[in-house]
Amino acid sequence: MKNYALPISILCLSSAIAYFGYALLTFVAALPTSLEKIEQTAKSVALLEDEIAMIIEQVPSILQEVEQVRMLVPDVLSESAMIRTDAISVQKEMQAYRLVLPSILDESMNLRKDILVVEQEMEAYRDMLPKIMVETAEIRKQVDSLQIELAAYRQTIPKVLQEVETTRQMIPPTLDRVDDMIAEASDAGKRASEGAVAGVFSGVFKAPLAMFSGVLPKNDSSDAPYVTEAALKVIKGEDSDGFVMFRNKKTGTVGSVTLIESLIIEDKDCRRLSIRAEREGKLVYDKLMNVCQTASGEWIQLDSVKR
Repeated sequence: MKNYALPISILCLSSAIAYFGYALLTFVAALPTSLEKIEQTAKSVALLEDEIAMIIEQVPSILQEVEQVRMLVPDVLSESAMIRTDAISVQKEMQAYRLVLPSILDESMNLRKDILVVEQEMEAYRDMLPKIMVETAEIRKQVDSLQIELAAYRQTIPKVLQEVETTRQMIPPTLDRVDDMIAEASDAGKRASEGAVAGVFSGVFKAPLAMFSGVLPKNDSSDAPYVTEAALKVIKGEDSDGFVMFRNKKTGTVGSVTLIESLIIEDKDCRRLSIRAEREGKLVYDKLMNVCQTASGEWIQLDSVKR
């Protein structure tokens, strides 16, 4: 056994040397590739160094932006808190809407029912429409007959107006006779008698017509009833402006009675009146007079006033 140990050792040593040589050859063969990879790695490292340098240069601006972001964080947090608060109120409103929603749905259901009722009524109206159209046609036929009747009435209106005008023309002579009767009573100086005569016509003008018998010119005595009527309207305040027009169609006289003032004369309630009349654009008379109320309630002329 000792005789074989040395050769075996030599053999193993030779094998080891051979393997080492083989490994060395393999390493030498692979060395260019490894060197190329090392060179590529060095280039990559250089690129990484450049990128790292750029990143290092950007670090201050990044830090500044981070600082600005940190400054904005409290505002963002406060806005977030406000949003959370609003979200809570929104949730409450949504809850309220959810509570109201059933009633809204009920109202919608009721509206639908009402719509059905309305549709039924409209259908009934549609059924009634032909009848209404028939009645409308009948009414139109009646309108034609009414128009014919109105045309007949229009033809009679001129005659009616003519009769009214005739009646109006008959009134002034009657009033003239009344005025003459009162004037005669006044000339006689019998005031009691004058009151009795005037009282006969008090139902017409509610006051003695003798009031203006001595004021108007004799040629214009027929204006007395119209002047009296206008004066009584002014005295009783039937016209709020204290101004009333009168017209005598028979003579063509147009005039007015104007309240100048209310005054007390000899413990009597009196009115100062302006009586003015024109005919054909010319002044006929322009009088200013005082009339006073007696104890019996009648209005009489107290005196004339010079302008």
